[in-house]
Amino acid sequence: MCSLRVLNLSFTHIKSLPNSVSNLKNLHALHLNNTKELRVFPAGIIPRLSHLEELTMHRSSWKWSSNKGEGAGIEEIMNSTRLAILNIQFKELSDFLQHAKSNKWQTMKRFCLAVGRSVLLAPMAECSCVEIGGYDLIGEENQLLLPDTTQRLVISDCQISSLWHFTRLLHKSELYRCKIDDCKNMEYLMAEEEPLLPEIKELEIIDIPELLVLCKGIPSPDALKSLESLHVGYCGELKYLLPARLLQQLRCLKSISVEGCGQMEEIVGEEEEMGITSEDDNNAMLILSQLQSLYIDYLPELKGIFSGVFICNALETITIDSCPELKKLPFSVDNLPCALKEIIGEEEWWDALEWDHPRTKAHFDYRAELWYGICWS
Repeated sequence: MCSLRVLNLSFTHIKSLPNSVSNLKNLHALHLNNTKELRVFPAGIIPRLSHLEELTMHRSSWKWSSNKGEGAGIEEIMNSTRLAILNIQFKELSDFLQHAKSNKWQTMKRFCLAVGRSVLLAPMAECSCVEIGGYDLIGEENQLLLPDTTQRLVISDCQISSLWHFTRLLHKSELYRCKIDDCKNMEYLMAEEEPLLPEIKELEIIDIPELLVLCKGIPSPDALKSLESLHVGYCGELKYLLPARLLQQLRCLKSISVEGCGQMEEIVGEEEEMGITSEDDNNAMLILSQLQSLYIDYLPELKGIFSGVFICNALETITIDSCPELKKLPFSVDNLPCALKEIIGEEEWWDALEWDHPRTKAHFDYRAELWYGICWS
């Protein structure tokens, strides 16, 4: 047994990790995923495993902290010299924040650090991740710190008033993916002139029941300036997805996906401060030079995507499903999406669409993939 390199106790009913594990001098990997009855991780085991490179405890009941109680403390992990792959859960947010800026994380190949309640169904395999679940994050003292090499952030089931306030210290990290899921008390992601997550590339906003707007007021020029993919779903109070001013700033945006927002009436909202009036709405243009995919699903109140015209020369796919009130697409005969490969939707909805010119309809007809949906009449 002393030559054992991998010990996998995942999905077992183990209640206490045996002290004898420390005798496995050649152990390189210890897996304790989904050990939901594990209550004791004895102190002193990790320091004796001098070759240990991988420790995974996804959804284990054992949570790491700095408290000197029964079992090992987080300091044993922080002092380990060989660990390169780590998946653990912190007991308290304060425990995590205390060690968030340690140089230890920079020496690791990959980590997944859960704080509070874990929501990820499976360990992250492709990137280093931090997930925070079940906390009240409202208040001046709650400002997030992350290891500089964090690539994905998940915030779930938290009380949070402003994403900007909580994440404003993250400007020097490698973070490129962010998911906000099932959070309460958040009416907007950022307020006027707040440069929210300027380096983020992928943003998911799911099931935020009180979200009214993504940006309150005029957005900062740096807000989300690197964003490539935006996915918004099941935000019941959201009347429009993005203000026109903010969308125009997202010059890297390649994918827009929105679904299940029952009150949404328009994808692109317009603001008085932009100088767009009812007289020149139809002449307004938005240049989305990188946009490749537009996906819209189950927006029963959606009446328009944009009152003006999209210029999307890279757009390849459009999918629109269960949007019975949508009667017009934001394209004109003078600015057709030349790279379009397909547009997908229900045949009954397609037949009811209004077009500015027969050539516009012909351009889309040739690329349409339609199916029979439910009858909306």
